[in-house]
Amino acid sequence: FNYQNLKKLIQKNINYTINTIMEPLRRFVDADNSCLFSSIGYLIDNKNFTETTKLQYRQLLVNYLEDTELPQGMLEVPKADYIENIQNPSTWGGAIELKLFSDMFQVEIASIDVQSNRVDIFGQDKNYPQRLYVLYNGVHYDPLVMAYTEDSTDDITSFASDDNQTLIAFQEYVKI
Repeated sequence: FNYQNLKKLIQKNINYTINTIMEPLRRFVDADNSCLFSSIGYLIDNKNFTETTKLQYRQLLVNYLEDTELPQGMLEVPKADYIENIQNPSTWGGAIELKLFSDMFQVEIASIDVQSNRVDIFGQDKNYPQRLYVLYNGVHYDPLVMAYTEDSTDDITSFASDDNQTLIAFQEYVKI
């Protein structure tokens, strides 16, 4: 009996099992006008996600804006007005904020629309190596992760930007 072959076979089965049970999963965040901020906060650092994450990420965005020169017209309103408005917890985030977070964290952010299955990838033109995924239903964002279990501590939140299998898996998942 060859124990080396058995060891290889067991490792192959473990790898197969791990790869087959990891599934796309939507993690729900509060529908409180700060869902985009909560979703990005969860995807960037889910281990430290708390009720105040949404406020922290609003403030991170404000700090980034205060320190960054933006292209003319990107915010659609004067920068000072935008900063004042985005600090208000009842102000929704959207495409502009996804673009800003993409640049801030140097990561692609793919927003998958559940109604049309359209994917908008922010930062795709920057060749960032990693990608995050959010689900968008027209009025609300939730983070999308790959998970082995319902336990969020095992969530995989960031993926290679050229990983088309993950993109397809998330698109199939949001169709359900």
